[in-house]
Amino acid sequence: MSDAVIGYGVAFERNVGLPGVYEAIGELIEPGAPGLTRDAPDATHAASADAYREFISGLRDGGEVTFTLALKPGDDTQALLYADVNSDAPRSYRIVFPNTQATAWIFDGLVTGLNPALPIDDRMTLAVTIKVTGKPVIDNINLGTVVFFDDFSSYADDAALNAAWTADNGAVLTLSSGRMLVTNGLASAGNANRSFTTQPGASYVLRLENVGAGNALFRVGTAANGQQLVSNTVLPPGAFETAPFVATGATAWIGLNTNTAVLSAARLFDNIVVMRLD
Repeated sequence: MSDAVIGYGVAFERNVGLPGVYEAIGELIEPGAPGLTRDAPDATHAASADAYREFISGLRDGGEVTFTLALKPGDDTQALLYADVNSDAPRSYRIVFPNTQATAWIFDGLVTGLNPALPIDDRMTLAVTIKVTGKPVIDNINLGTVVFFDDFSSYADDAALNAAWTADNGAVLTLSSGRMLVTNGLASAGNANRSFTTQPGASYVLRLENVGAGNALFRVGTAANGQQLVSNTVLPPGAFETAPFVATGATAWIGLNTNTAVLSAARLFDNIVVMRLD
């Protein structure tokens, strides 16, 4: 009996800006994967044995990844590809196979083509081309489920940010270049808190980054400012942190703290992700 499988269930995912955290881009119609090649420069010379050409190993190329999506105007995730084609920085992507181990092609690339097709009698599509830069890798990944993802760049203004997050101890919450700035409004360490839904007994991991200057603190608790699940942890400037925890109730709270009582001191936080691991 053959072990062959069909491509149903393949997913294309884009890194959200945090190590190991990706989100699916849909709806995928025709998946693709890197096409690896290697140069073989001609090394033939006048004394090559038996007059056969000789070749040596040359440079390798990760090729291109091409795939087709069902075009969905206004879709937030597809809009990210338009942002990528206008960015000069490579981004990490992955193609996830529908096997038990969740095997994935993981690669950095530059979006080089976005070609929509708009037939009047069929579904609209978007053909995507990504040029692979560097070496793609194949690995079995732990596909955790994202249960909370706060993309600060998605907030329309400071009012929307403050409607989602709770500031206390004199903290002032504002947006700064698509990130959340927590500033001490009093001569005390300000806090920012937000709750998310959990399943009692389930395992989770929190991922976050301090992109500002000065040490910050973070914690996870069963109530605002609590630290029953993840105790106060120092987050140095420029550091990315991954913190595992096991939920004990239906709700948990993320707490961010400036870690200083200096008036007007501020800490800058990037996207925050919580993933369920089981």
